[in-house]
Amino acid sequence: MRKGFTVERNRGGRPRLADWPTPPQLVFMNIRLGGPAFAVVVLAGCQTPASEVPARLVAAGSPTQSATVSSLVPVPPTVVVTSDQGNPLAGVLVTFEVTFGGGGVGATQATTKADGRASAESWTLGPRAGGNQVTAAVAGLPSVRFEAIGTPGDPARIEVRGDSALGVVGEVVELAPRLIVRDRYDNPVPGVLVGFEVSTGGGSVAEAEGRTDATGGATVGRWTLGPRSGPNTLVATVGNLAARVTATARAAAPAQVELLGNGQTGVVGTVVPRPVGVRVHDRFGNPVALVPVAFTPVSAGSVGSSVATTDTAGVATVANWLLGTMVGPYSLAVVVDPTGARLAQKLIATALADAPALLRLVDGDAQIDTVMSLLPRALRVRVTDRHGNPAVGTVTFQVATGGGTISPAAVTT
Repeated sequence: MRKGFTVERNRGGRPRLADWPTPPQLVFMNIRLGGPAFAVVVLAGCQTPASEVPARLVAAGSPTQSATVSSLVPVPPTVVVTSDQGNPLAGVLVTFEVTFGGGGVGATQATTKADGRASAESWTLGPRAGGNQVTAAVAGLPSVRFEAIGTPGDPARIEVRGDSALGVVGEVVELAPRLIVRDRYDNPVPGVLVGFEVSTGGGSVAEAEGRTDATGGATVGRWTLGPRSGPNTLVATVGNLAARVTATARAAAPAQVELLGNGQTGVVGTVVPRPVGVRVHDRFGNPVALVPVAFTPVSAGSVGSSVATTDTAGVATVANWLLGTMVGPYSLAVVVDPTGARLAQKLIATALADAPALLRLVDGDAQIDTVMSLLPRALRVRVTDRHGNPAVGTVTFQVATGGGTISPAAVTT
């Protein structure tokens, strides 16, 4: 039996004889290759197939995984190389490269085995939480991507945001502090239980526990400061980790007024001996600073400045309270926080006469009587200070002419 055969090329470009008979049989052929023909006898149908070339690169298993940052993924990136006829190919060079996220693979190059598989051996993710990517490539074929999500590691530190918060004694802090829980690579760790406990300053926390959100953050829930102005401290704990959160409590609104220098005595027309003023407290007894206080003389007298502001001790004083020229009581009307709480009080001082300055005869002048006899009316004089106020002093009487005697010779007004 004689039959002609044709030569064709497969996808790899290699020549092959077509139209081989099936089932296998002896075939006699005359082959001419540009010269004399020669006879060939072959067993058709049992020839070795022409060499196949890589046609497809696919991932073996799921291309997406997850693992803790800087750790190995459960399954290393593995690919399968097959021919156009779907047969696995051995000896094909595959390269593996980390293209996103950092980290590294155990083998950057691998050769496929008899099953067409090649593996990067291992894949260690980068230190940042989020996406990681490895690309597998074979020359002439589309590459394959493997993806893995890096999840945060165990909590390693607590970052405090909003430390040194401010608030009013006995009230909730104005801006609640926030904590960020991070792993050793600084990735925020979500879903972690955080405990809150007041350490110093008194007060309370409405929510003693909370879990970190997707950003690794937890906010202190309703931190009420203690009753004393000054520092307050809260301790946040995550397992064996701890961080201190501080807040400063300032005094509440003015509620109490303590008079300073009240009840003094002074000389008419002069400044009272000691400064006068007030000490302002809140309802917990804390001194209240920066509160305006108005001082106004009720009747006569004057002050150097009618408005003063409390200092850090809650004290406001008025300079130079000058008493009037008349003896008797004087008062200063005190209004604390005129535009707010309007706490009213009154400071009292008593003015005494100045030193004797004037002496005036009141009665007993120009009397007529028998010699060596007692005058019918006693001699009377008035002693006053420079403002005309009755003054206390000793008056001495002495006969100037004509003889006689006076008894008593000295009298205290």
